[in-house]
Amino acid sequence: MKNSSIPWWRWIIGIDFFLICQTVLYHYLPHFRGHRILLYPFNLGHENNLAAWWSGVCLFAAALLAYEICCHSEVHLKKAWLCLAILLLGLSKDEICSLHERIDGFRNLLPYAICAVTMLTYSLIKLFKHPETRKSAIYIAFAFLLFGSVAFQEFLEHTVSWPDWMMGIRVGIEEGTELIGIFLLLVGISRQNFFTSINSIQAIIPNLSRMKYISAFLIIEFFIHSVAGFLFPLYFDVYRKGYGNPLLWYPMAVFFMLFSESFWFAMTSDKTKRKVWILFPALFLLFSAGSVYNPFKLIFKLRYIMPDDLQILLFHVSIIFVMIAFCWKFINTFAIKTIIFVLLFSLIIFLEYSANNISWKFFLSGCFAYTTVHFFKSILKEKNFTLKSAPL
Repeated sequence: MKNSSIPWWRWIIGIDFFLICQTVLYHYLPHFRGHRILLYPFNLGHENNLAAWWSGVCLFAAALLAYEICCHSEVHLKKAWLCLAILLLGLSKDEICSLHERIDGFRNLLPYAICAVTMLTYSLIKLFKHPETRKSAIYIAFAFLLFGSVAFQEFLEHTVSWPDWMMGIRVGIEEGTELIGIFLLLVGISRQNFFTSINSIQAIIPNLSRMKYISAFLIIEFFIHSVAGFLFPLYFDVYRKGYGNPLLWYPMAVFFMLFSESFWFAMTSDKTKRKVWILFPALFLLFSAGSVYNPFKLIFKLRYIMPDDLQILLFHVSIIFVMIAFCWKFINTFAIKTIIFVLLFSLIIFLEYSANNISWKFFLSGCFAYTTVHFFKSILKEKNFTLKSAPL
């Protein structure tokens, strides 16, 4: 397996720098006809866009990488990596769903903060005690110090009057600090990945086949997603302007896991088939990003003439169409199972589009993502391409 010619950290720094520049420019460029289409999706200061997806998915990748290390680390370090994985999973959900912003008052946030600090402190102490994980602990500690400084910057945002000319710079510094923290997390965690080169892109792509209980994780998160769909609207406005949408995290996470699984499958497949199979991770990464920010919003006329629900319907239909077309063209299979899945997808899409109840939309969006997992699994099984100990 060849390593990527460009180290992974250069890709991350390049994307982070682009997003920070876009965030700053958003505040200073005059509004023009395509301003919202060209700049809004990449503005770190807003929610439910590609920039928010990038932050959330990087935190989720870090959580999966920490859990992967947990599954293969020595007994005395397992709990430390598990606590870190759970903490990063929570941060990923907070980034996409705007959870802490919805909780009013420091007193209400305090129990969550105490729990998070306790888990982090336990993990860092454990990791720092051992020479082989000490450098990783230092990177992770600096990352969370930067996250803490972001909280302080948010406090200043609401207590200090900022001149107009400082707004773009202030937001750029705040959001850039968070991205640097995420980058340091990935650096620290990837140092413990001994299965690949530390600089290769594979070092930051979670390998689900090396993790335990992934199927159980998908089911548990689907259950949490569904229950949250019935409870969350009772206390919060799901579609509140300026806040992340909790409806989006589970589909985003599932498609990213499919990206990871298909990426490693492509990397371990025959060289003759690799060029074809590498299209699958590209598609799943697009679907993960599209779960947070519908790509049809980038089409200028569609965003104004087509309702949001219809754009979501079009996105889901396009996912199924692309996957079926790909299977038919490159895998040469159209088994009865495929027809059953197409009918099931069609039913889910129809029910989700016609549902007026937000709770049912939660449930059905989770069904769509979870069914996609089994559809991809059936493709591998149909062609006898199943990976060793494949978890999905």
